[in-house]
Amino acid sequence: MNLNHQNLRHLTQASVILALTIIFGFFPGIPLAIIPVTIVLQNLGMMLAGEILGPWWGTGTMITFLGMVALGLPILSGGHGGLQVLLSPSGCYLIMWIIAPFIMGWLLRINFLRQHWWSELIIVWLTGAVLVDLMGGLLLSWWMHFSLSFTLGAMMIYLPGDTIKVCLSVIIARRLRKSKVID
Repeated sequence: MNLNHQNLRHLTQASVILALTIIFGFFPGIPLAIIPVTIVLQNLGMMLAGEILGPWWGTGTMITFLGMVALGLPILSGGHGGLQVLLSPSGCYLIMWIIAPFIMGWLLRINFLRQHWWSELIIVWLTGAVLVDLMGGLLLSWWMHFSLSFTLGAMMIYLPGDTIKVCLSVIIARRLRKSKVID
């Protein structure tokens, strides 16, 4: 496969993941009474970006997505957009959408870690759910002046839903790999 064909293939895959992430934003978030961040489906797009596109293309796709948000496009869950969203409590998590796909994609490039479904699931869970929730929670704790114990306890609310999204991401990526749609 020549370089131009490979770049076109990566660009097409990145465009599809970007479009899916935007579409996931049409599903309304579930608000929580104790913390100012909603439960959304959109972070499934971030997980797919890291898992399918790899470290560079996955991170680039999420930077593009957040750039569109910063420009004011209402593509976040609930029709939100604009720089003020990135500078809000939700922005603490959105910042991690740049870092998590890079780490996830980098780890999954190690072939033996991607060979078994359970090792892939663990990597996607640790980077796409635990890392994002933990670091987003720490930033939120600092931003909102919440106690660390309260914030970490509140973050546990997100893990069951994020675990379901991790399972979906791994199933989708493995099926696409098996059908030779992706590498």
